[in-house]
Amino acid sequence: MKTILWMISVLGMAAAMVSCKPDEESLRGEAGFILDTTSRWTLADPDRLGVLSGSYEVFNDTMIEGVRWRQIGRNSREGWVLDCLLRQEGEQVYRYDAASGEGLLVYDFDVAEGEQVTVYGLEGAETLTVEKVGDTVLPGGDGLPYRYVSLRSGDYRDVWVENMGSLRTGFYFFGTSTRLEGFIYDKRPGIHLYVNPEYAYLINE
Repeated sequence: MKTILWMISVLGMAAAMVSCKPDEESLRGEAGFILDTTSRWTLADPDRLGVLSGSYEVFNDTMIEGVRWRQIGRNSREGWVLDCLLRQEGEQVYRYDAASGEGLLVYDFDVAEGEQVTVYGLEGAETLTVEKVGDTVLPGGDGLPYRYVSLRSGDYRDVWVENMGSLRTGFYFFGTSTRLEGFIYDKRPGIHLYVNPEYAYLINE
């Protein structure tokens, strides 16, 4: 029930902010979405009564066979640790898979309603159905439109927003069975561009 109520609030927010005439071409090639080093994503763990589980930031670049990847670090109680490598090509975002040496798709904003997209979360490949694609202006943001994509897989619902990632799990797709949720996105330190309503109290602690 908690998950259903949360997704109703998220989808309601997205629907309320979408423009009357979404311009689906406005952001093609302009995702710019996980590469901003001023951005910070914070997750909460519902199994720990909403305690913040750590924040994630882009902190460096690395080259692998001539391809530049961005290093995503996690700031936890143990300090900064490397979490993953991401890169963006147009409207697709990939995660580096050390086992295969390939990039695995985690986001694709070049999709259409009704289409199915296969992405790679922590639990492997998952196929999601695109329910809606539109543009939204984020509260507290820069006033610019960002594309959002709402998706489902069975009872699982999620919303991806350019420049932010998943409104459920943050900077990249964690997978439909992950326990991590809640999501606080700072465009700049202390400037909250989005806060999951269920975890808003955490930013004041």
